[in-house]
Amino acid sequence: MGQCYLISTLAGQGASYDQARSEFQAAIDAYADGANPRLRGLAAEAHARLGMIAYLTSDKPKAALEYRAAAALLYDDPERQALFEQHAVDYSK
Repeated sequence: MGQCYLISTLAGQGASYDQARSEFQAAIDAYADGANPRLRGLAAEAHARLGMIAYLTSDKPKAALEYRAAAALLYDDPERQALFEQHAVDYSK
């Protein structure tokens, strides 16, 4: 649902990113720091989307933090991990 809310807001149909943020945070909470390992990939992508929202709302420090969290979870996907690490570096500047 977070993706739907995010796309809706990007398309000008949503008033804010709040619903998307809430859904992405729910995915991260469900992962529960590894208690539900099946959700690790979903939690990583949720962190990345929160990073995107932070960037779009001019909060580059938060964006970098979220992309670092996403990269840390993707230790078994080096290409995606590198992409998120690069976003973290870019937004740290």
